[in-house]
Amino acid sequence: MNADIRKILVLGASGLIGCFITRDLRIRGFPVVGVARKLPPSQKTGANDLELPLMSMEMPALTRLIRDHRIDVLVSKDSGGADAKLIAARAQGIPVVLIDRPPPPPAAVTVDSVEAAIARLRG
Repeated sequence: MNADIRKILVLGASGLIGCFITRDLRIRGFPVVGVARKLPPSQKTGANDLELPLMSMEMPALTRLIRDHRIDVLVSKDSGGADAKLIAARAQGIPVVLIDRPPPPPAAVTVDSVEAAIARLRG
């Protein structure tokens, strides 16, 4: 384990990617605080698994969470943009690791907005 890392904050710890990352980091000996809007009982393994409402993901609340839990690294899926998690991490001077989503299968059609999805569905 890296002795410089005291705690890792994983946002979206109940999601498909987040739950695997949280579990894998813990297996490797890293202390992890997992945060999700809702954690199934099988994923809530201790005091460092937190259920927080969506409004808790705004910058002031995230900044407090990072500070109060002495977080050293924030890990989250890449949701694009300069959202609150990036701003809060920068404000606290901690690095951010963004996990890319896997690429879609070759036959999948991707769009970049709800409007484009509706237009695609209408043909």
